[in-house]
Amino acid sequence: MRLIHTTFIAFCEFEGDHVPDYAIVSHRWASNEVSFQIFLDTAVKDRVGTGWTKIIQGCRMARARRIRWLWIDTCCIDKRSSAELTESVNAMFRYYQQARQCFVFLPDVHACPADTAELKAQVSKSVWFTRGWTLQELLASTIATFYNSDFKLIGLKARDSSFCRTVSLITGVSLAYLHDPSVIGSASVAERMRWASLRRTTRVEDIAYCLLGLFGVNMPLLYGEETKAFMRLQIEILRKTEDESIFAWHTATRGWKGLLAPSPASFAGTRVVEVREIHKRTPSSMTNKGLQLSLALQWVPRERTTILLPLNCVALPDDGNTAEVIDYQIAIRIQVTSTLDAHNSGLRVLEGEVLSGSSHERKLIFRHISNRMCTFGYTKAGRTTTKMRYDANWINHASGNWSAYGCANVVGIFPRASAGNGMTLPVYFKQDGI
Repeated sequence: MRLIHTTFIAFCEFEGDHVPDYAIVSHRWASNEVSFQIFLDTAVKDRVGTGWTKIIQGCRMARARRIRWLWIDTCCIDKRSSAELTESVNAMFRYYQQARQCFVFLPDVHACPADTAELKAQVSKSVWFTRGWTLQELLASTIATFYNSDFKLIGLKARDSSFCRTVSLITGVSLAYLHDPSVIGSASVAERMRWASLRRTTRVEDIAYCLLGLFGVNMPLLYGEETKAFMRLQIEILRKTEDESIFAWHTATRGWKGLLAPSPASFAGTRVVEVREIHKRTPSSMTNKGLQLSLALQWVPRERTTILLPLNCVALPDDGNTAEVIDYQIAIRIQVTSTLDAHNSGLRVLEGEVLSGSSHERKLIFRHISNRMCTFGYTKAGRTTTKMRYDANWINHASGNWSAYGCANVVGIFPRASAGNGMTLPVYFKQDGI
C-alpha cells in the first residue's frame, strides 16, 4: 500500500500486515488532480492548484490528529499499471474501512457551520452524494468528518449526530448502516443496489467496479466491456449469496431480457426489501444454458395466462410497519402464451430458450417436453410448448391493479399465503448483456 508521509509529503510503500495507521481522503475528482507521476515529477515550489491543495490539506488534518500517513486515490495508485489498479479497486472498501479517519471534502458547499439551514441545503445538493465511488467510501469509513470549500469542519458521521441524520435522508441509507460498517452485509442485495441506484460514474464499467466492496466480491477490471461489467458483478454476487432480492428490480429499458438488471438504476424507487426464507430450494446457478432457478410456479387466479415465480424476499411497507410484511412478498410476473410445437419430439426438457418471434422481438421460450402430465399449456402427442415473455407490470397493492411500465422484466407483489402453490421446476433464463 502506497502512503504519503504527512510531514515530508513523500511516498512510502508498505507490504502485508505492516501498514501503519493512516488517514484517508474522500472527494469528487476534478480536472486537475495530481496523478502518481505528477506527484513524483513536481518540485515542492510548484505544488499549487486544487489537486495539490487537497493533498496538503489532508496531510495537515492528519498531522493535527497525530496521524503520520495519508492515502488519497488520485496519486497513491499508479493507474498506468492495470495490475495495481485492479488490486487497489478490489481492496478499496478495505482501505477506507481500516483507515483511522476519513476526511470528506465538499468543494461545492460554501456555507459555514453556524448557518444551519443554508448548510443543510447546500450539503443536500452536493455532487459528492451523486457519485458512485463515494458510496462505499461513506459506508466503509468508521469515522468520517466533512469539510466545506474552505476546509472547515461542517459535520461528522457519528451516532446521534444531526449531520448524520441529514446524510441518511440524502442517501436513503438507514442510520444503522451508517453507524456500523460491519452490519452492511445484513442488508439485502436489492437494498444495497437501491443505495447506488441514483449514483453515476464517468466510465460505464465503474458503476459495477465501485460496488465490489459493498457486496464483498472480487473480479478483474475490463475497461471496454461497458454494461457487461454490471452483469459480471451480479453473477459474482449470485455465486456468493442465495439472496433472491437481486431479481427484485424493474426497468424502462425496452427489450431487455433476463433476470439480471441492466444497471443499479433498475432498483431505484423500490421500497426497502428484506430477505425471508419462505421457500426451501436449491440455490441459483449460472450454467451454459443460462441462469438456472428452481422456483415454485404460481398461477395468478382468474388470469390463466400469467404465472408468478415467488422469491424469498419481501418489500416492507412505506411506513415501516413490519407487522404487515406478510402482505408484500415479491414475485417475478411472467405472461404466458401457449402454442403447439411442431418441431420437437422425444423425452427431453429445454427450458429458457430465447427464440425470435414473428415481430423480430426476442422472446423467452419455456419448453417442458414430456409423455406424462404436462406442466401447463396445451399438449399434443406428449409435447408441450409454452411461450413466456416478461410483462412490465408492478402491482398496486391498494387497488390490486397492474400498472404498465413498458419494460422487459419486473416483479409483482402478492400475499405470501398464496405463494408456492404449484410445481417446483428448474427454469433456465437466457440473459442479455453477457
